[in-house]
Amino acid sequence: MICNFWVLKRVVTATAYETENSEVSAVHWYNYCRDVSSWKMNTLTQVLGGVGSIVHIDETVLIKRKYNRGKLQANQLWILGIYDTTLRKVYIEAIPNRSAAVLVPINKRLVLPGSTIHTDEWSGYRQLSNHGYIHHVVNHTDGFRNPLDGTHTSSIESSWSRLKRRIRAVNGSRNPMIYSYLDEFMYRNWFHMTMKTPMRNWEVFLEHTRERHPL
Repeated sequence: MICNFWVLKRVVTATAYETENSEVSAVHWYNYCRDVSSWKMNTLTQVLGGVGSIVHIDETVLIKRKYNRGKLQANQLWILGIYDTTLRKVYIEAIPNRSAAVLVPINKRLVLPGSTIHTDEWSGYRQLSNHGYIHHVVNHTDGFRNPLDGTHTSSIESSWSRLKRRIRAVNGSRNPMIYSYLDEFMYRNWFHMTMKTPMRNWEVFLEHTRERHPL
């Protein structure tokens, strides 16, 4: 029952109340569910993009804490997002920094050669065209869309908005389980767990649970 509420994205405190369980027990089962989602995401080998496909790539700070005079603390968390506009799937990975030495290998691992990649003007992306990609750039200081060729990164930016709302809802900046929440976000996206298909979502999750914990 508790896992079904997790699939439905119910708040854990409400789940504890409605199932007449302690909040500690509900949290335990929610963590169990996220473990299943993390495991499933780690088993996937599908890559994104390909010839004729457009991929939006961007990076953002997920945890941004400030101290004296607005300076950022060293424990901020940067993440890279890759969104396939054809498959409508997003991949998210925590990164140590935004250098080309970090960004390019991740793109080569996950995005097929021949893909058309849209990014902003960050220097870490400048080498992408040297690795078999068609690289288009949008300058966000001039607007959200390149007026010359229509290049934009709105799909991944929309994903950032949804992810950050989710992280705020679970007090993510102080939550030691934050990486499991990133996996959960990807999991719900990759397996199309929309609010319109609750029964299908539950069946998908049950199948993955059986794969994770076979009898």
